[in-house]
Amino acid sequence: MNDPILISSFDKATWDQHGIGWARSVKTLSLAGVAVDYGIPQQGKEKLKEMGIDVVPGKTHQWPALGKYESILGLPEGIWLYCPPDFKLTPDVRGLFSLADKKMICRTKEQQTFFMVFPIGSNEDRVKYSTIIEDRIAKKHGNPLSAEVLCGPSLQWKLFVGFFRYCLECGFVDPRGSGLENLVINLFSVTFEDVFEVG
Repeated sequence: MNDPILISSFDKATWDQHGIGWARSVKTLSLAGVAVDYGIPQQGKEKLKEMGIDVVPGKTHQWPALGKYESILGLPEGIWLYCPPDFKLTPDVRGLFSLADKKMICRTKEQQTFFMVFPIGSNEDRVKYSTIIEDRIAKKHGNPLSAEVLCGPSLQWKLFVGFFRYCLECGFVDPRGSGLENLVINLFSVTFEDVFEVG
């Protein structure tokens, strides 16, 4: 299996604020890194190349929340950790990689399931899935799952991205909905119960 890959997306603002610090942390931890480019300045791309960190173009289409995940599907098979550019990278990150051998690892976040389900198209389905997420996830883990930090094998990532695309294409969720990624990660978890662990 290939080395685990740490991935973050950057636009110009997040690059200016976090880019160099993120890249240094990736190298300090001796990890493979990938920056998804949504506006990294040219000198930033050159610096990443010098440091041995790959840059992949960020996919853009009518569903921005999905595009960032689709951008990484061409990476080498292995374990991928997707985190925001300001995520504190410490040696503990290696623990996430070791937990993610066969399952997706994520965290929880305090959020109201009632508000989380607003991107779902019908009122009947909102009530249904709010109850399911509350019963199967929030009661078990203390809070619903968060898509802020996701780590897992590339095969599980591909399943997640396909599920996300299906939810959008069939109109089950509104792509403009606030917190859409958190909703989809919870829907994915209740659909494929043995795929996720909280870590």
